[in-house]
Amino acid sequence: MRTTVPSVRTFVFICAFLLATSNTYSQSIFFGGKNEIGLALGPSFFLGDLGGHKGRDISDTRPGGLKHLNLPLTKLSKGLFVATYPNTWLGLRLGINHTVLEGDDALIPTVDQNDDAWFRKKRNLSFKTSALEGHLLAEILPLGFMEEFTEASLQPYLLAGVGVTKVNPKTLYNGEWIELKPLMLEGHGMEEFPERKSYSNIVPSLNVGAGFKYYFGRNKFAGLEVLHRSSKGPGADMIDGVSTNYIDPNLFDKYLSPKQADLANALYFREDELKNQNGSVLRIRPQVGEQRGDGGKEKDSWFTGIIRFGWVMPDPNSLESRQAKQMRCPTFY
Repeated sequence: MRTTVPSVRTFVFICAFLLATSNTYSQSIFFGGKNEIGLALGPSFFLGDLGGHKGRDISDTRPGGLKHLNLPLTKLSKGLFVATYPNTWLGLRLGINHTVLEGDDALIPTVDQNDDAWFRKKRNLSFKTSALEGHLLAEILPLGFMEEFTEASLQPYLLAGVGVTKVNPKTLYNGEWIELKPLMLEGHGMEEFPERKSYSNIVPSLNVGAGFKYYFGRNKFAGLEVLHRSSKGPGADMIDGVSTNYIDPNLFDKYLSPKQADLANALYFREDELKNQNGSVLRIRPQVGEQRGDGGKEKDSWFTGIIRFGWVMPDPNSLESRQAKQMRCPTFY
């Protein structure tokens, strides 16, 4: 038989209400739940040897930066992330993203032979690859160091961490996408070039960035973020399949099957596919050792500018969760 005790129930409710209202705003906005999940969408941009703007010669040793950018090749980046915040100024984020990276010399704005970019324009190389990335990032929230701002809805942050990206560069030839790495176009893996080691399609990177997020209430947020990836390791400058210089094409017959050797001869140099106004080819063949890429002066990189949407997951051990439980009306049996 159930017996209710109104006076006890009312007393417990009043005590719990007063306790909750006196402490709700003493907790940081991050500690309504110590974990966050969300998704990220936005454009991605490749910065490498292929494509870019006019005005920069391939032999220029100055950092090219955004001069490598081809806006027509902007792609969509899609991602998911989870994050945990051990305190108000530090977060650890694990994320996965997918995008497409692409570069094309043919898209360099029209130039003439007096322009520094003429060499890259007539080189006429291109590539495209799917890029699946996983990363681990530290999220530094400067306002989290100042107690009076830990509850602020708008939170800027800095990012630093590491990532790994799976790529497989291909180029379009006679209507078919051809994988570049197996063709050894610059001698990687050949005994004649001991300094050019064979490399993996898994490319490590150092990631840095910045952004801000705005909290709607205590369990939702949205924000903007820019994250740059600097490739590292043996394949760091081969995401686009171009890095060093032209090798002796006779080596293709030594290391490749007849079919692959034919493809390599066609794809390691594509200037002869271009025509002058009179219909003649621009040039027949490059000299062995002639420059093909920037020689590794700048490693391939890419960056994203994304919109983030996320949710703060409730922490059952937090003060707020315990207070919410205490506010439930007790039932006596």
